[in-house]
Amino acid sequence: MKRVRSYIRGKKQKNEMEICLLEAFDIFYGQACLAQSLLQECGYEELWNKTLAKGLVRHGSYTYHNVLFMGKDIATTNFDKAEIGIQVRDLYDLLRKAMEKNAWHPELGRCLIQTYDRERSMEDSEKTVLYAMLLYPEKYWKLVNFYYNSRKSWMSSKNLEKLLKIRGQEEQRTRFLKEVKGILM
Repeated sequence: MKRVRSYIRGKKQKNEMEICLLEAFDIFYGQACLAQSLLQECGYEELWNKTLAKGLVRHGSYTYHNVLFMGKDIATTNFDKAEIGIQVRDLYDLLRKAMEKNAWHPELGRCLIQTYDRERSMEDSEKTVLYAMLLYPEKYWKLVNFYYNSRKSWMSSKNLEKLLKIRGQEEQRTRFLKEVKGILM
């Protein structure tokens, strides 16, 4: 992210996308740094080593697209991205997608986290990892990465729309993060 900021700052003429990326940088970079420090402090490496030693498998693409509700039964499909990994990542994938689609509604997020924890009790380190994942500005990072690795002579208006949407949801996302921090930290 810092490399892209430096690149854009060095340009004489900036397009609307580049200006918008720069305006949002400080907020999202701060979140990324905080997420990184949380991961370093929570014992992420130890959690990862335990996961490897136990051979714990995560789905790899656990979103509402891959969950089927059949009356009282639930089925999960599409295990083609399954791998050994920290299982709380699956909860993160589901939670982030659901929260984006539901305006980061804190009650929904709290309910999903508490239900997961009731069915599969999370260790404190897993809760911190989940919070760090939620804190990390993944959508912003994806747009920055896409911008940096593409031709800069032409930018899709769709990407600008995505960036504006991310920025527009930031207040709701921040409120959600404050709410779930009390559950996870």
